[in-house]
Amino acid sequence: QMKNFRLKFAVSAYFAILMASVVSSCSVADNDTSYDYLRPKAIVTVKTLDSGETYLQVDEKTTLLPVDWKNPYKGETRALVNYDELSEANNGPFTHSVRINWIDSVLTKKAVLYTDEFKKGADDQVELIPDWLTNCEDGYLTIHFATWWGPDNKKPHYINLGIDPKTRDLYLRHDRNGDEADCRLAEGIVSFKIDELLTDANDGDELTLQWTAFDGEKKSVKLKYSGRFELAK
Repeated sequence: QMKNFRLKFAVSAYFAILMASVVSSCSVADNDTSYDYLRPKAIVTVKTLDSGETYLQVDEKTTLLPVDWKNPYKGETRALVNYDELSEANNGPFTHSVRINWIDSVLTKKAVLYTDEFKKGADDQVELIPDWLTNCEDGYLTIHFATWWGPDNKKPHYINLGIDPKTRDLYLRHDRNGDEADCRLAEGIVSFKIDELLTDANDGDELTLQWTAFDGEKKSVKLKYSGRFELAK
């Protein structure tokens, strides 16, 4: 149930991930070097209708219909995206038609039940970054986090989220997989699908997220649950 991630950029160089996104998925002129182009405009859920049409869910009221863009993802995923709104008429229920300048998927996985087996797993230090990337929306909990990485940057770390549906406590677990984890501070983004384990939760209900911080102490934060956003009809 636990997917690995490799931290490829330092906290002090968050700009590098934006540049990497531009290089890998640039679709506009190379001479466009404005900062507005380099930074993500939103974190979205990439969704596909039964008809095969793909759209991007920004928030409860905003959906984007990409024009002349082929969805490269096999399933639903969270992603950072930079786009331009188009002036042509919108199609169907979508809020805006857009041209995607670049899009970069976020590690997206399902949360798991907080079982005895889960409790026995590694619980290495990790720290949350309290910016706009850390949020609960559309049935997902997205976490921008930081951790220490070893000198060779070759060993994959593991991250997972356990949920106790009765107490609505969420437990973020990080396993550094034997990495020395004392050389470089690095950051990453992960998005957990939580709605399937919180079927009795309503929008606005309080959840408690817990993790082991850099100082080895347990930390927690309260957050508001947000279930799946429905496409307007």
